[in-house]
Amino acid sequence: MCFVTLEDLYGSCEFIVFESVYNKYSSFLIEENIVQVNGRISIREDQDATIIASEIKELNIESVPSKPKVLEIDITNLDEKQKTKLRGALLFFRGDKNNLKVEVKVSSEGEIVPSGAIFATKDILSEISEIVGKENIKLRS
Repeated sequence: MCFVTLEDLYGSCEFIVFESVYNKYSSFLIEENIVQVNGRISIREDQDATIIASEIKELNIESVPSKPKVLEIDITNLDEKQKTKLRGALLFFRGDKNNLKVEVKVSSEGEIVPSGAIFATKDILSEISEIVGKENIKLRS
């Protein structure tokens, strides 16, 4: 049995992986890897809720956009709260895998600055769109 911490933009939670599940899915349990965990919740009176994993899936490659290579984000009209959320999202979704990576460029008042790369799934792009507004992002080939 092992204890694994899963994080997203809103917080973290611990889940338990028993040996049979660990042997099957351990290759997905890599730092910075995006996974989906299925399981059941264990709640005890004296402890926080814990997830007992029954299945761990790696990111679905089919949800990755096929053409776009650059994500342009205009932050000119964003407030500080939005900019802080965007910084966190870009750091959290940082892309290290070539087949998922999309370069990010941030522009402010006409000045464009390269800002690393992110994993580019539809869900992640939707999350960024919610932070900055659809009118402030563009995908380019």
